[in-house]
Amino acid sequence: MFRGEAGGLTHRYTLLEKSSDPDHARGFDGSDAIYLITPDRFVNGDPANDSVEGMPDKLDRAFKGGRHGGDIQGIVDALPYIRDMGFTAIWLNPVLENNVAEYSYHGYGATDFYRVDARYGSNEQYRDLVQTAKAMGIGTIMDMIVNHSGEMHWWMDDLPAGDWLNFQDQPVQTSHRRTTNMDPYASEYDRKRHSDGWMLESMPDLNQRNALLGQRLM
Repeated sequence: MFRGEAGGLTHRYTLLEKSSDPDHARGFDGSDAIYLITPDRFVNGDPANDSVEGMPDKLDRAFKGGRHGGDIQGIVDALPYIRDMGFTAIWLNPVLENNVAEYSYHGYGATDFYRVDARYGSNEQYRDLVQTAKAMGIGTIMDMIVNHSGEMHWWMDDLPAGDWLNFQDQPVQTSHRRTTNMDPYASEYDRKRHSDGWMLESMPDLNQRNALLGQRLM
């Protein structure tokens, strides 16, 4: 049981026994053939969720950054096709909520780290997808982005700490100089510009050195 300050919040939960099945936590390895999917650009299994009230980025196949309507149901429908091609795992580009004005289809600007984007389906449908795929011998890799969030994430309205973001006071875009990760002679300035710079102005870079932020993302 967790009790909040002054008894204001109480939540009861059960500690379950760890699964003894070694496959329960098995990851992917060199023996897997992985099928990469950008969900919005894959199969539209449920046209009813193509555009969702309250989410400004609507179905627009004529616009290069517009949504095409692919969703979780479409992936479920395509699982036999994927299995018959010999693939043993599917890797989904992020399916978390990206409630932004445009270019939300790629999924890399999360506005809620705990909710599947309604244009793909629901958290329950995602869990069903994983179980259905598993029953067919197909693993699921969730592309989970914790380096940055989307500019419209709710915490951007009132950042919890002065160091919640890297370059919080004056955003700097990443240099993309990946060689600084391995170059022993790279300057600290160049390393920081690469590792702490924002992916885009629309994707604030999260400071994972902040302990509270790390806990919030888990």
